Amino acid sequence: MYRILTGAIFCLISSILFATRYIAAAILNTRVEVGSNFPYFLELLGSELQIASIITLLIGIGYIVLGEIEVKKGMK
Repeated sequence: MYRILTGAIFCLISSILFATRYIAAAILNTRVEVGSNFPYFLELLGSELQIASIITLLIGIGYIVLGEIEVKKGMK
């Protein structure tokens, strides 16, 4: 049961990291007076947050799957 909770927390962290990248790019984009350079600011921020969010999502899914397997084994 604790693995499922841990997996859900990792999925939450993943979504926060994913959203942080877009929020930061939007904040940087507010300084531009003419036009939208949103894709430029996403590129400027790099892909570290995106990679971290994918890694934490995979860890979260793994924990959820392992937790479900434990629950199913405990029911038998």
